[in-house]
Amino acid sequence: MAGTWRRGIPRQRPWAFPARYEVHESMESAIGREKVLKEWKRRWKIGLIEAGNPYWRDLYPDIL
Repeated sequence: MAGTWRRGIPRQRPWAFPARYEVHESMESAIGREKVLKEWKRRWKIGLIEAGNPYWRDLYPDIL
């Protein structure tokens, strides 16, 4: 059911690529940051992504 929306999130995400990433010194700090971001509203997260990647470019090649 590609493209079917449920509660604002598509079941199959056509954009299943990294649009943003952060580098952390430790696993604990990465997990802490992830927990903070999970509490953010969706539009805040989109704003965070678009501040560093306005065209939603696939960043996977940059990670390698």
